[in-house]
Order: sequence, then C-alpha cells, then structure tokens
Amino acid sequence: DTIIETVEVDLQTLKVVQCHGKYNKDTEYHDRIINLVNSNARLIKERITA
Repeated sequence: DTIIETVEVDLQTLKVVQCHGKYNKDTEYHDRIINLVNSNARLIKERITA
C-alpha cells in the first residue's frame, strides 16, 4: 500500500529512464527495482505486443 519508487521505462528500448523515490531520492530498494525491471524486459515486451 506504499509507493516505494516511481519507474519510467522507455517502451522502445525497454531501458529504465528514471527511477526515484519520494523527493527524487533513491530508496534502499533502488538497485533491486532496476534489476527487476531489466530482468523482466522480455516479459514486458511480450505484453506490449500482445
């Protein structure tokens, strides 16, 4: 129920453009969030084209 970070992904390259928490600060989960998005880029692409 709590927003940790907001992630912006370029839908053409599927690269993380921005990822920041409250007040544009990185949280303790920052690296994990980016790694999660990057490691699931294939699944994201599948859902975009579906």
